[in-house]
Amino acid sequence: SISALLSSGSDHKVNIYNTFAKEKIFSLVGHNAPVISVKWVENTYDVFSADSLGIVKLWDYRNWSCIQVD
Repeated sequence: SISALLSSGSDHKVNIYNTFAKEKIFSLVGHNAPVISVKWVENTYDVFSADSLGIVKLWDYRNWSCIQVD
């Protein structure tokens, strides 16, 4: 298991950083507006992101794919 930090911003991406190695692991790309919220659901493989247009995406941490858009 890794220790990770999620960040989001005006670049329309969610960035995932390994806090031990202090390096970016991956960027989740797919929003068409600034990402204003991101949440990793504890004890799951789920990452939720929401943008300023109200689009919410569900991502699978195991393969970094978007599995649902609302």
